[in-house]
Amino acid sequence: MKSELDRIAPPLRRNPVILGVAQTTFTGGKTRTRTLRDLAGEAATEAMMEAGAKPEDIDLLIVAQAAGGIALNQLHTAPLIAERLGLVGIPSLRLENACASGSVGLHTALTAIEAGWADNVLVVGTEVLSGIPTAMIQKMISAGGDANYEIPVGATFPGMYAMFGTRIIHEQAKGNFKEGMEALAHIALKDHHNAVYNKKAQFPISIEELAQKRGVNDVWAFLNDPKTNPVVSWPLRLFDCSPTTDGGAACVVSATDSALSFSSAKHAIKIIASAQTTGDLPQCVAPTLTSLPAARQAAKAAYKRAGIVDEPAAIKKRVKVAEVHDCFTSAEVLALGDLNLFPQNETLRAAKEGRTAVGGEIPINTSGGLKAKGHPIAATGIAQLFTLVEQLLGKMPPAVQVKNIDLALAHNVGGTGGSACVNILERL
Repeated sequence: MKSELDRIAPPLRRNPVILGVAQTTFTGGKTRTRTLRDLAGEAATEAMMEAGAKPEDIDLLIVAQAAGGIALNQLHTAPLIAERLGLVGIPSLRLENACASGSVGLHTALTAIEAGWADNVLVVGTEVLSGIPTAMIQKMISAGGDANYEIPVGATFPGMYAMFGTRIIHEQAKGNFKEGMEALAHIALKDHHNAVYNKKAQFPISIEELAQKRGVNDVWAFLNDPKTNPVVSWPLRLFDCSPTTDGGAACVVSATDSALSFSSAKHAIKIIASAQTTGDLPQCVAPTLTSLPAARQAAKAAYKRAGIVDEPAAIKKRVKVAEVHDCFTSAEVLALGDLNLFPQNETLRAAKEGRTAVGGEIPINTSGGLKAKGHPIAATGIAQLFTLVEQLLGKMPPAVQVKNIDLALAHNVGGTGGSACVNILERL
């Protein structure tokens, strides 16, 4: 029987690397302008160009796609995308693990590489959520929960992440919800500030500028006004929530022995750990409201595989930048604890004090995160990799470029932690 470490974060004996990675500009709105095929095609074509790979170099296509079956009446997306990319005739598959679909796609690609079934794998995530009635969006998003025990009683994702936020504030702010909600707002402010420098973000604008456009010069007056920042599910307000997003992202993953034949090999990024595990669904059987146990388990396994001591100071000595799954501001607080970047009782304060900003102890979501960059469900995990590769190669805008990076970490969660992935990257 395999050990827990080998099941969750298997050894990567073929030293896999990311040869090329790309993402589209993320957009949203009431009018649909692009299709799944368009977005996947753009991202995949650019990733293959970055890798220097041709269609005949790809051994396996993995398409991460979450919402199409419900929202677009489109399943069987793998051959659809394969045809668009000139990849008909090779194995292809579509997978869905809610919001973690993109990272699970990467993890699955690594299993094929390690098994020797593939040398070069193209992983594509694509999602279209615009032009869809609100009721259909709600139905689609709720499908990431439990259809028998959560959906019938109105246990929405905003409601459940509000429940997490309530418990965190109760424990860390001693029930002072004014203070706790202000700390959550600091996360939104930080993410939007970072997104200003991301030309591919859905909202490349600061909340301060949004307030000024509404004639409000005091950003806290803007955030505390229920007309401009209404409650979605208390204590979460509008600016605590990620948007619905159209977007695509893709990466070419290769074994090092294969990667050396490509012109992009000198810029390759090594994957030193990839952990995937499963949590409780429905949420009502989970043991805690202040952690997503699957994310914590994945982080511990990834650190062990990467040779990192699972202690905040030791982690931050190696991991210098992270993209985490902030579908809500409370989710970012959960991630800070589950990744053990800060002690569990300090995560809310760390966010408020700017310790997760660029220039702080550990910059989080320099892309703007799901909150401001956008959250095209199945593409999110791969888009996180795009940002981290840009960081490792020193290609980010100076205002958000982190210096002297050793390792970079991606944390991607599906639903309320039913699926969780942690990937750790290093420049060759």
